[in-house]
Amino acid sequence: MGGFSGSDPVYTVEKLEAMVKNGELKYFMISDGGMGGRGGSAELTQWIKEHGTAVPTEEWKSTGNNNGESRSMQDRRGQNMTLYEVKL
Repeated sequence: MGGFSGSDPVYTVEKLEAMVKNGELKYFMISDGGMGGRGGSAELTQWIKEHGTAVPTEEWKSTGNNNGESRSMQDRRGQNMTLYEVKL
């Protein structure tokens, strides 16, 4: 959401809320640094965290690679990711 870097203010909180209510969106993946580093994404990240529930990582992340080792989900900057489910 928000262009290549995630910082373009494509959505407002109101638009995001409407999309969730209409069943267009339900899940959001957010890194430790939020969605993008600039722009209005901080408001979106805050809204998602306030209205969503973190999905336990065991329910969605990869459990291993070819060597049988556990992997954590990280974004391109190496920050951990959290999956949120939002129901309104």
